[in-house]
Amino acid sequence: MKHLVLILFSLCTLTASYAQNMVKGKVTDNSGAPVVFAFMSANTTDSSHKSVAQKITDTAGNYVLAIDKKGTYIIRVSCVGFE
Repeated sequence: MKHLVLILFSLCTLTASYAQNMVKGKVTDNSGAPVVFAFMSANTTDSSHKSVAQKITDTAGNYVLAIDKKGTYIIRVSCVGFE
């Protein structure tokens, strides 16, 4: 039992020490209604515009993007029926 507790504690510590930067938000249209199932991506600002995180908004338009490294990113949103 002691070993199990130690292993669980070690896993929790490793998980907590791996920090991520979170970008949270809500996508809405011009009337304020949530945009559901919109595709979100965080892209680098260099010439490659590499995508570092992707997510789909939920039924309330909310999203959370987890980005491994601190920096400046372009957040892109796309959804069928919107420009």
